[in-house]
Amino acid sequence: MRFNRLFAVALIANIAFGSFASADDLSTSAVKPGQLPASGSIAAAYPAGGVETRYYFNADLKPGVLSTQISYSGAPDASKFLEFALVSSSGREVGSYYIKSFGENLDATRAFKIDNGGNYVIRVGVKGPETASFKVDLGGASLGDKAAAQPAVAGFSKSFIAPSPLPADGVIAGQIPTGRGTLTSYYFAAPLAAGKLISQIGVTGSGSTSNMIELKLLRGDGTDVDSYYTKSFEKHHEATKAFSVDNSGGYIVKLTVQGAETTSFKAELGGNAVVRK
Repeated sequence: MRFNRLFAVALIANIAFGSFASADDLSTSAVKPGQLPASGSIAAAYPAGGVETRYYFNADLKPGVLSTQISYSGAPDASKFLEFALVSSSGREVGSYYIKSFGENLDATRAFKIDNGGNYVIRVGVKGPETASFKVDLGGASLGDKAAAQPAVAGFSKSFIAPSPLPADGVIAGQIPTGRGTLTSYYFAAPLAAGKLISQIGVTGSGSTSNMIELKLLRGDGTDVDSYYTKSFEKHHEATKAFSVDNSGGYIVKLTVQGAETTSFKAELGGNAVVRK
């Protein structure tokens, strides 16, 4: 029975995130950390017992930007916690962030500036039911521009580390994927000039279920500029917002959708902040 339960947990993690490690294979020792996988991706089921656990990984980082994305999936209506922390060789915490909710899935992103190359320790803290799984993706110049492969859905990237380019016409349109209640986030690289970013988001469905679309503008380091959303049982609903872009540079547009798979969604971006090629 124990084997069957572990196999089921492993299967859930494999379906949610692809290849994964057993939580039992990950080091819980701060004195003897495990080696960061060459792929830059850490994925596993939550450990048995639902106890809070910390895993440690050695990482040889170069000067530059370390891009990170953390996420969990599974066990709807159960509390899940996932934390990422970067620690220097001297034991000083460089920075950290976390996600926590009762939802079926959630993700968050952050980029860290590495001023000095050398050995660092990555600490991953988890707490949740063993029927859920978690994932940490790392990339950027600090890791030699490695990026864990992310499967595209409807042609859009679900990776903050390797986002899709923003379409030239500024229009993002598609259909909510299968999995009612599941949050699906897509990431788009957007070179913006200082000015106004005008946006409009909307969904069109059957009117029998609640559908949601959210647009969030992120800086290159993954921190929020601003966001807004619309959620309703109406057959069609939309919203608009103008973002103030204070500095020219590379930004990320994060578009999150939730609802029935028969629902179509659309986001349009324009204004003098959009850099046209």
